[in-house]
Amino acid sequence: MKYGFIIAFGILWIAAPVEAQTADSMAIKPAPSRVGSPPKRGAPPTRKTSDEDPTLNKGKVTWSTKSVEMGAFLQGNPQDREIIVTNISKEPLEILIVKTSCHCTTATWTKEIIASGQTGKIWLTHDAQEVGEFYRIISIQTNFDLENWVLLSLTGEVKGL
Repeated sequence: MKYGFIIAFGILWIAAPVEAQTADSMAIKPAPSRVGSPPKRGAPPTRKTSDEDPTLNKGKVTWSTKSVEMGAFLQGNPQDREIIVTNISKEPLEILIVKTSCHCTTATWTKEIIASGQTGKIWLTHDAQEVGEFYRIISIQTNFDLENWVLLSLTGEVKGL
């Protein structure tokens, strides 16, 4: 009879859900909370790009802006913006690659080496073919940091005709 009680208890323990067996040792994670209403689909984030540079370009390169705002403009009217890059180090600067996060935005840049104290330029063009708000990331690689890219943001809105 003594073993019958132990066997019955063992069967009940094995049949209990795993969550119930380990509930005391599991950490309880609170549900994430949202402040305010969710963003509209396709709307650019409200967060601004930080002017802080976490790459090895810090202290060697300055950017005229890291957040380019194009504003509102009509569909079919491409918009251009220029970013000035200044080499504030004693070493020569070379902009190796500039990538955009969408084919609708193109970038060209100074291909020559930028000497100490000199400036170069990055030209951004948004084609304005699609109506709506946009948020694009511009990724820039220089010879000062081959591993980490400098990120700029490009925002605006294309209005329908």
